[in-house]
Amino acid sequence: MQAPLTPKLCGDSTYLVAGGLGGIGRSVMKYLAQLGAKHIATLSRSGADTSDNKDIVNEMLEIGVNLTIHQGSVAETEDILKVQKAAGKRLIRGIVQGAMVLQVSSHHGVCDSYLILNRTQVGVT
Repeated sequence: MQAPLTPKLCGDSTYLVAGGLGGIGRSVMKYLAQLGAKHIATLSRSGADTSDNKDIVNEMLEIGVNLTIHQGSVAETEDILKVQKAAGKRLIRGIVQGAMVLQVSSHHGVCDSYLILNRTQVGVT
């Protein structure tokens, strides 16, 4: 039995990772790079202005990937169009939906964590 083929991504296209600046999103972006992606865009509510975000941009540059961070939400058509315009002639060939909000609440002294996915985000992607 042969091992499954490893997928190859187009180096001349852009891949959008919504919610790409969290731990899972960063791992996804590195995996996309291993598969051949050379241009990755991400949407973030905070944008690129934190030192952690600048670090991931530099880390991706070191492995030959142009990472662009756009401030916005995958739930907003205007923000998606902004990413598309920034990609220029490169097609957006794939979208990874990783945007979420983590809400921690306490109930009777017990701390529970809940992942809340915005219905609009899921519907849009």
